[in-house]
Amino acid sequence: MALTVAIFGTNGGTSFSGYGFDNALTRIGMNTGNAIFQFALWKMVANSKLTVEPGITAEYIRDNAQHLLIPAANQVNAAWDMGWLADMLERCNLPVTCIGLGAQAETDNDPRLDLKSGTVRYLKVLSERTSRIGLRGPFTQQVLEHFGVTNTVITGCPSQTINPHLTGAAIQAQLDGVRQMPRPSVGYVLGTLEAETRLAERMMAQLIASLPHQLILQTDPRLLRIIYDRQVTQDDLAYVKWVQGVMRPDLEIVAFIDYFLNNAVFYSDARSWIDAMRRHDVVLGMRIHGAVTAIQAGKLGVCVTFDSRTRELAETMGYPYLPMERIVKDQTLAQMLRHVIFDADRFDAARARNTATIRDILRKDGLTLS
Repeated sequence: MALTVAIFGTNGGTSFSGYGFDNALTRIGMNTGNAIFQFALWKMVANSKLTVEPGITAEYIRDNAQHLLIPAANQVNAAWDMGWLADMLERCNLPVTCIGLGAQAETDNDPRLDLKSGTVRYLKVLSERTSRIGLRGPFTQQVLEHFGVTNTVITGCPSQTINPHLTGAAIQAQLDGVRQMPRPSVGYVLGTLEAETRLAERMMAQLIASLPHQLILQTDPRLLRIIYDRQVTQDDLAYVKWVQGVMRPDLEIVAFIDYFLNNAVFYSDARSWIDAMRRHDVVLGMRIHGAVTAIQAGKLGVCVTFDSRTRELAETMGYPYLPMERIVKDQTLAQMLRHVIFDADRFDAARARNTATIRDILRKDGLTLS
């Protein structure tokens, strides 16, 4: 009898109108980018599935499923304590498949991260219950080895498996074409505005201001709610002024609010997000899953890398990426895109290798593939 799989995530989306804003954002892990790799694994696994939603108990999971599937993210993170998930895995006491686990650190950081004890315990518990943990790249593998977890393999992110018809040559042709366009349509994926990224974000925001573009958000509940409600309340105003000062200091606050309400969007579902990216000639920004959506749509996506997480994943999957330090003042978009790092043959090889590894893990763990 085929296994029923409890998946720690969604089927690739959530309904903000159906669940309400706060509940829907919680279900998607406070980051709509999670929908992309959750959808990828949901699509690959043909087994009956049980979604692990907020409030579900380990006992219910254990009584209704025989296997756990974790579409993982950057959970190896010194700022987070993953002890709650270690507790859940122990209470479920079921075999686990985990793919896409990544470490988050500064660029070129030492793999000996100062992880919280709950996160270290999570890695140990995960290791005990998995055959192999699929990782985002070699840096994450070094981090886990430091903590004694060695049953790992590099897979990149499951999101690279969504569209089976992609080729590196097609991506290269689009990159070459956009470099020649006088007014390309741009999807600008806003990052989380850490101190070290703000200057680059400002230069990108001002660079695309005169081009047809869409401002795409994945995180930040305050900004997402403004987009959802289509209004800026008095309580929002101080924060919006701060964002305006980071992104577009050339605009007065009233003009910035008008710009934001007319240009900013977020997507609650991987399928509609991917399809919507076909309207743009290039999608770029510091959120790698924003670039992923464009690539999976058969368009050009470029990740601006600024830490170990973004660079590792872009390199592991062979995706086009632009090191943040190559963004300088008074560039045109074409000039900036000349610094994009991409190798078409490497993309094809990485995609084939990583997809085969992911499918091999799923198959050997007893799951049925679509």
